[in-house]
Amino acid sequence: MNLSNKKAFSLIELIVCIFIVSLISIYSIYFYKEIFVKNEQTFQEEKTKLELLNFKLFLEKNLGFDKLTYKNRNLYYENSLLLKDVNKYNLTVNNKYASIDICLENRVCKEVVIIK
Repeated sequence: MNLSNKKAFSLIELIVCIFIVSLISIYSIYFYKEIFVKNEQTFQEEKTKLELLNFKLFLEKNLGFDKLTYKNRNLYYENSLLLKDVNKYNLTVNNKYASIDICLENRVCKEVVIIK
């Protein structure tokens, strides 16, 4: 093999290596982007679930269901903002328990049951 054939073969090896590294880099960046987006969505969903849990604990402590009002996609307790961006709200109260069917931010829906 002469010198020009060795240079040509080395150049082809270099081009193939650069191509492979480029593909790996592109797919790695795409993968990390997808992980980041999924992580952000999961974080927002867990944050909303935590808001619902806080809402349930607040109502278990106060039990003032008649003081709850729902207007303009917000839920108020004694005219103070309790939850915002409420898409669905349905309160059912009887002698033994209260049931609240609620959806927040079009993400998390839950039925909260509070025993009196």
